[in-house]
Amino acid sequence: MKKQVVRQHKAIKKLESLTGYVHYTGLFLAFAAFIVIGILLFLMSEHNYLLFHTTAELFSIIIAAAIFILAWNTRNYSENANLLFLGTIYLFVGILDFFHTLTYKGINLFDTGVFHATEFWVAARYMESISLFVFMLFFNRFRHRFFSLIVIAYTLITTSLVLSILVWKIFPVCYIDLPGKGLTPFKIISEYLIMAVLAVSLVVLILRRKQFKERLLFYLVLCIITTIISEFFFTLYTDVYGMWNYLGHFFKIISFYLVYKSIIQFGLRNPFEVIFNELKQNEIKLEQANTTKNKFFSIIAHDLKGPFSGILGFSKLLAEKYDDISEENRKYFVGLIHSSSEQAFNLLENLLHWARVQSNKLQVNKVKVNLASLVKDIFILFENYAKKKDIGLEADVPDNITIRADKSMIFTVISNLVNNGIKYTKPGGSITVSAEISEKTLRVKVADTGVGIDKENLDKLFRIDTSYSKPGTEHENGTGLGLVLCKEFVEMHHGKIRAESTVGKGSVFSFSIPV
Repeated sequence: MKKQVVRQHKAIKKLESLTGYVHYTGLFLAFAAFIVIGILLFLMSEHNYLLFHTTAELFSIIIAAAIFILAWNTRNYSENANLLFLGTIYLFVGILDFFHTLTYKGINLFDTGVFHATEFWVAARYMESISLFVFMLFFNRFRHRFFSLIVIAYTLITTSLVLSILVWKIFPVCYIDLPGKGLTPFKIISEYLIMAVLAVSLVVLILRRKQFKERLLFYLVLCIITTIISEFFFTLYTDVYGMWNYLGHFFKIISFYLVYKSIIQFGLRNPFEVIFNELKQNEIKLEQANTTKNKFFSIIAHDLKGPFSGILGFSKLLAEKYDDISEENRKYFVGLIHSSSEQAFNLLENLLHWARVQSNKLQVNKVKVNLASLVKDIFILFENYAKKKDIGLEADVPDNITIRADKSMIFTVISNLVNNGIKYTKPGGSITVSAEISEKTLRVKVADTGVGIDKENLDKLFRIDTSYSKPGTEHENGTGLGLVLCKEFVEMHHGKIRAESTVGKGSVFSFSIPV
């Protein structure tokens, strides 16, 4: 007895580690309650088995209908249709269970001389197990626009099953109500197939457990396990009024109770966790959007204002005191105006690109791009800037690398990385752009011998809410928006971007995209 208690405790601990949730008090009370209910139901079955059977089936039918009613009345509060699909499953399972109840031995509602109740049972369990597998497999992918098609499909399937059993009589016989006969091979094999489908559904549920709330996961795991146990008992009976049949129905009651716990009670008591979960996600997205907006206006107010202040200040000085300024100083001021104008233009261009990405107006226009030629054009663009700082530009890009990508986006990504490399590299340093294709993935690296970035600030890159920027080696200004834009463009190509850096030795910015 002690060993059995230890095994049960280990099983509960395993369940807790798997689902992340176990309510010990609730589990104990439920266990005690089902012992009492089990005894009462057993006494009922001994007195009048037909009354027990009808009570057990009506319980599951009512639960099935309640799930659908809850799902239908809360369909407008959720972006996905997980609960609506589950409710639809159990509505039609409940309909087949209703026919199973009406055709059970002793009811005699359909006096056809054939025991159809087992056939309806098998049909209902096939529908339930396969539908649960689909539910686990496509959780969070169901959408309301598919609801009509799902209802039509289930209506056709259910109608066909009912007609195949009662009218066409083509559904395989599952039980022969004669001495020494009982369950047919089709019925026994079907029960094992149903258990196998449920077991696969359990595996899928466990593998995708991070998509489910802990309490919901806990009850769904228990629900599938008890359903498998119920199906196992239904492979053993020879008498429709016998003990194995009783145990099968008793565990079915438990499994539908667990469906009730996971969907109805949990959904009503914790609406923000099941039905209105999207509201919390939208709140998080709204906070992120607000942070993004604040950063956006900060860039416009401060960083864009700076270059224009220089342009206006120096141009005004030239306009008012042109004759008093030496030729050398005039050239110097013109150079500053050009530098500020270029800085303002680059910033404005990045802002416009980024704003279009956020509004989903910028689309990926893929064309054939020769990467070596693209990098060559980028080096021509930054040739004067690099020469001014005595920085070498080197390319290690094979001439045969041609990909399908948005040319302007890839150009913007690499040019931003090259520009940053020059900005944060001291005179005499170098910038190297290299590329390779392996396993149908293009990998591009932009390495510099610059000042590097410490780990604390490295984590702030590619984020607009905490973007990192500091003056270049010759006090060039930056905003960090260029790296944010690089990340956006790379992700629009379904790729990834990353950065590695060592303070005082340089940085390596790399990105990869599928080709």
